[in-house]
Amino acid sequence: MKIENFYGEYSSGSTFNEMDKNFFSKKNIAIVSKLISKNLKKMSLNNNDLKNKIIMNVGSGREALGLLNFKPKKIFHYDISHYNIKRFKKYIKMNNLNRIINSQRFDLSKNNLPRKKFDFIYLHGIIQHVDHVDKAVKNLILSMKLNGIMWFYFYRPGSLNVFL
Repeated sequence: MKIENFYGEYSSGSTFNEMDKNFFSKKNIAIVSKLISKNLKKMSLNNNDLKNKIIMNVGSGREALGLLNFKPKKIFHYDISHYNIKRFKKYIKMNNLNRIINSQRFDLSKNNLPRKKFDFIYLHGIIQHVDHVDKAVKNLILSMKLNGIMWFYFYRPGSLNVFL
């Protein structure tokens, strides 16, 4: 099975409420937004520091929606999953978010990001899933503007139970 068919179809991120029924529910987005705010504090940033910034995010789309609460100028959302992108683009269109969120299928370790584009990159639990971490990190660094900031979190599943 190709990796882009696995993510989104069989794996959809951390535990949230009503995963299938209300994937982008207000409750789930509030959980994500609260986590982002907590992580900003860890970087000595406050919620206003993302205002009018160009942000990049990778994942299912929930974090991109959570990032809207911080009033960015634009969010570029990427994911390797055909399924995630299709579902998120449908949500973006239904909620008239096209002007602020651009979502597309993308592989961080194979495709080239635009150079010096992003003020803030938010990758929470993503990097350990890419094929070539070194290529992905170089790609991310080159895509940041001067003085750009990146949140880079990876986890290690302590047991098979956590991984599953």
